[in-house]
This record gives sequence, structure tokens and C-alpha cells, in this order.
Amino acid sequence: MNKVSLGLTERLEAGTNAFFYGQLAGDNVALIQGFFEVLGGGTVAAAGTGLSVGSGGVLSVVGAPAAAGGIALAGHGAAMFGQGVKNILKAEGPGNGGSGNFKRISSNSRANKVAKRLGYDDAHALKEEYVGKGEVSRFDMYVNSASGEVRLVKKSDSSIIVEIYETLD
Repeated sequence: MNKVSLGLTERLEAGTNAFFYGQLAGDNVALIQGFFEVLGGGTVAAAGTGLSVGSGGVLSVVGAPAAAGGIALAGHGAAMFGQGVKNILKAEGPGNGGSGNFKRISSNSRANKVAKRLGYDDAHALKEEYVGKGEVSRFDMYVNSASGEVRLVKKSDSSIIVEIYETLD
């Protein structure tokens, strides 16, 4: 999604190893696609210009639109390539609870403090609201130290992540 919008939408953080490696593969595909779009677009632009100039302007009806299309294609390819490089350079890697600044809360007292700051009686009440009473003990709480985001991650399968759409102040 990020490649299509040229960075105008927010990139999702990798929540699991599979998600991270999938994004990394997509970024590499963007590099390859961008390279070939620049190469192809440049070739079409040069051919269209050559056609227009070489014919003394007679074939400008065909050459000028071809050159314009080639320039547009090359520009898109350059943007794709650039966004792919940017995403790869700032990728922070996979891990349980997500990439970047998400860290597991290892103590019950800390989890309770986080839950209270979000308006719950304790961590148990927060988990119960998001995953149900029977699943409370099967999830760990993670906090992103940079953004204050909170999420729950299933202990037995870290690919199951429940976003808590509330942040710490």
C-alpha cells in the first residue's frame, strides 16, 4: 500500500516474523520493479524524442506522447525504487510483539499500572475485554515505548496480535 501512495499512507509495523519478511520481500520487489520502470521509461522517452526529432517533427504526433509516457513511467519507477530503499533502510526487524519499540511487560505490577492508565481496574480486566475471559492467561501485554501503543500477543502463537486502540499518555 505504501508504494502505491508514495508514502502518503502510514506503513504498518511488522507484528510477526512472517509479516516483517513479507514486507521486506515486497520492498525488494519494489526495488526491482522501480529499476525496470526507470529503464523502460527512459528507453521509451528516448525513442519518442528520437522519433520526433529524427523525423523533423513529422512524427511528433506519435513521438511526443511516447516521450511523455516514458518520462511518467520513469518518474514512477524512481519513486518506487526510492520508497523501497527507504523502507529497507528503516526496517527494524521481526520479533514477538512486533518490531521496533514494542517490549513485553514481564511483571504483573507493571501490566496492572499500564491497564490502570488506560482506565481498567487491572491487566486482567483489560485482557478480558479484548480477548475474552477464557483467553486472559494466554496473552502477554506489550508496550511501544516510543508511541505508547499497547497490544496483546498470544503466548503460543506470536502471529496472533490484538491491537489495543488506546495509547498511554
